[in-house]
Amino acid sequence: MFSQSVSQDKNSADKVIGRDDNSVNNTYLTSTQQAISAIADMYLRILDNSDQHINDDTYEDVKESLFRYRSPKSDIKDLSTKLKEADRAELIEDALELKESTIKLMTRYEASNSGQFILVHILSTIASKHKAFVVPAIKGNLSRTEVDAIIDTQVIGNALEILNGTNRSITSEKMYGLMYYLAGNCHIKWTI
Repeated sequence: MFSQSVSQDKNSADKVIGRDDNSVNNTYLTSTQQAISAIADMYLRILDNSDQHINDDTYEDVKESLFRYRSPKSDIKDLSTKLKEADRAELIEDALELKESTIKLMTRYEASNSGQFILVHILSTIASKHKAFVVPAIKGNLSRTEVDAIIDTQVIGNALEILNGTNRSITSEKMYGLMYYLAGNCHIKWTI
């Protein structure tokens, strides 16, 4: 057997591990969590790179999408009337206030391509989740409590989850404001 002496007096290590290292927390993400993480990373990249991140074609698509959400559909009822018809009259004051706050928020981001990109993504998520979960619940004659729970978890919760990990302070109240904005422009329906 061949033996050779080895000197390690010039080597250093922050940590010497004999077998298992349980000090590292390995996190495995589901595909949904990976998608959310990817969106959060994109959001941070957009904020870091400002408007340089969005090319001309993407910007035009974003402008068209935002214009679509800003434009009321054919229904000419105002938000108050829609909420009354949906037996949600007690929400009118807050809904109008949040909608007005949302209009101001959107106006602030008018000059920012990246801000518009983020708003379009949030608005489209709210609209699509509402159509996928709330409309069937209303059609299925679920109780108001059940519909409200679906709105809170499936619409608002999913919209907030998109920005999870970005360290941005977007509250559920702002998300409700965006939802009321969409309802006011007839992109979301409260009655079927």
